[in-house]
Amino acid sequence: MKTKVTLNICGLDYTISSDDDVNYVKAIADEVIQSIERIMKNNSKVSTAMAATLAALEYCDAAKKATIGADNLRAQIKSYLEDVAEAKSEIEEKKRQIAQLHFEIKALRLKTMHLSVVDAENKASKLENVVLELKSKKSICSDQDL
Repeated sequence: MKTKVTLNICGLDYTISSDDDVNYVKAIADEVIQSIERIMKNNSKVSTAMAATLAALEYCDAAKKATIGADNLRAQIKSYLEDVAEAKSEIEEKKRQIAQLHFEIKALRLKTMHLSVVDAENKASKLENVVLELKSKKSICSDQDL
């Protein structure tokens, strides 16, 4: 809702219609008045109109620099967000790789256990053969003694 505010700046009344809060508008006017008075105090040859123009130039310069700074910050934030998105993507890829490696480790453990079992069975079979061979030799030796 538009509000009308009457401001007195350097002896002149200005009625302003604004959507902003009355106190905010008055605070802005106070800043303008202080800027004009500072400029006039620093140079006694400057008229009110010249001081107002110089104050306007100062505020425009500050606003332009603030806009450029804000644009730079937005670009930097955008770059950071892109970096974060890329890092998240890399993290997801690394998680997939880790899961695949865990799967491969389990498979290798199963294969190792299987090979251990097969190796144990082979050793057991060899031992059985050695026992049978020894029994056979013992039997032959016993028969020769008779």
